[in-house]
Amino acid sequence: MPVDHQIWLLVSLKLSGEATREELAQLELLMAQDPALKDELQVLTSIWKTRQAGLGINKEDAWLRHLNRLHSPATAPEVQVHPKRIKPWYWMTAAAVVFICFAGIKYFSNGKGYTFGKQTSHVYNTQPGQRMKLQLPDGTSVWLNVGSKLTYSGNFKGDKREVQLSGEAFFDVAPDKDRPFVIHTSTIDLRVLGTAFNIRSYEEEKETEAALVRGAVEVTLRNDPGKKIILKPKEKILVNSCRNDSAIYTLTGPKSTEESPLIVLSKIRYWGRDSSNNLESAWVKNKLMFDKENLENIAAKIERWYNVQVIITDNHLNDATYTGLFENEKLEEVLEALRLTGGFHYSIKGNTVTINR
Repeated sequence: MPVDHQIWLLVSLKLSGEATREELAQLELLMAQDPALKDELQVLTSIWKTRQAGLGINKEDAWLRHLNRLHSPATAPEVQVHPKRIKPWYWMTAAAVVFICFAGIKYFSNGKGYTFGKQTSHVYNTQPGQRMKLQLPDGTSVWLNVGSKLTYSGNFKGDKREVQLSGEAFFDVAPDKDRPFVIHTSTIDLRVLGTAFNIRSYEEEKETEAALVRGAVEVTLRNDPGKKIILKPKEKILVNSCRNDSAIYTLTGPKSTEESPLIVLSKIRYWGRDSSNNLESAWVKNKLMFDKENLENIAAKIERWYNVQVIITDNHLNDATYTGLFENEKLEEVLEALRLTGGFHYSIKGNTVTINR
């Protein structure tokens, strides 16, 4: 049997739980010969578990249970050895998942030449309404927010760990004093050794934001690489993606300038007195928060969070600002709370929300 077919067969058996002890040992041997296979198996396992979670399981309950496990020590799954293959349909389903995954990896890699056994690029996408938790080869944990994309090459075996981000993610970087961790966005680059922080860099937004929870982060502007800014814990930086000059403004109070500054340094915002409940990374705990935001900004968040289109028919509605915290709330409940505060009307038709006076 060709090696690629053999791997395909063994992975399918492992995912379905139908692999014998000898077959599991054979798969381990093949992965030892090619370390890249271990990462590929992790991708396939994640997709398989996601598929299982969607069969008759309440997604909100599953997400809450997932959050409760975020800080729990990881435990190795117990491998069950079955004397007989009594679930052929389950094995066939796993085989189909593996086959679709191989085809899908190439599709989602946008033609970057992802090949099984010789992996050169890893691409993770989340759609509107979808969030994902990843563990990178170095042990770094990444929570990927809705409508985001994370890309990295190789297996972090070199002298530097690098990823490319479009969208929003929370990183808990595994410490490694000899190998810095670098996140590239379209506006800024962040360089860290071991820290936890949130970064938001959606292409359609005017600002890129990085908020530091612990450790230290070095921020470099893409259009001015010689200028470096060091963030301290509980600090955040806002970078205007539309500006090309290199002027720096530190936020010390309300500003009257008509043009937005290139850079604004400020403190992380918290909800109430709970120091663990910061607004910048509340989404990791499945909380949707608004802090003195206008309807246009809120509409953008709602579109990603609930996978809908929001149309605001009157620009004057953006004059008001809103503050609120929503946890596991339905779209209608969020809109109704905002309506009671702002006095507007809304209608929902299919996946389109229309807001008017």
